[in-house]
Amino acid sequence: MFYIQSCQLIYPAEGDIVINEISIGEVKSLTINDVFDVYVTPDSTNQLIIECGENQAKTIKTLYDSVNLKLTLDNTAKVIATQGYRTIKVYLHTNLLTEIEITEAARVYFTDTMRVQSFLFSQKGDMGDCNLKLIAENIEIKINDCSGKYMLSGNTNYLYIYNRGLATIDATELFATKVQCNQLSNGHCYTSAQKELNWKIYRNGNIYQNGGIEHIKGESYGKGKLYINQ
Repeated sequence: MFYIQSCQLIYPAEGDIVINEISIGEVKSLTINDVFDVYVTPDSTNQLIIECGENQAKTIKTLYDSVNLKLTLDNTAKVIATQGYRTIKVYLHTNLLTEIEITEAARVYFTDTMRVQSFLFSQKGDMGDCNLKLIAENIEIKINDCSGKYMLSGNTNYLYIYNRGLATIDATELFATKVQCNQLSNGHCYTSAQKELNWKIYRNGNIYQNGGIEHIKGESYGKGKLYINQ
């Protein structure tokens, strides 16, 4: 009974859907500290829109650092992931996003291809789901103790993958000149290295390389294997 009452204090009810537009400048770095569905659209017109229940809106916190061009999404209600509440949707329009850090079970989807010099995506210790579309010189994907599926597409000169936990990283549609894949997951990694693949496997997850290439170097310390899909 105490547990139910505590949840009711957080959200007595979701309430009617409200759409709030928040004024921001350009965003280079995005930190997500709670359960949000975030839709990123490459756009020179900077815009942040949050769609949720009117009572959910009361606990959402946004912080914009105009010096470092950093946006933080947070929520003072921390148990909503298991309570069946309506998904909080966030729509971000920006043209220079180069970093996303996630600390909760958030989901991120790019509606179109983001073109930047470099890009870093990291998530720690929760369930995730993302679809990133990128053209960048360097791309880093760091997944720590997460489950879920991470989809990537586009082009890059260098792709670095660190995958630990249960997650699957599917970069079949991300064509990279060089790939460094450190696989510590029981999920799998899918790559499309065009010239060079360096890899290490420490657990049961496999690496599936799309197409044969001349320069492949690596070793497995676990049960996982490298497979070349011709």
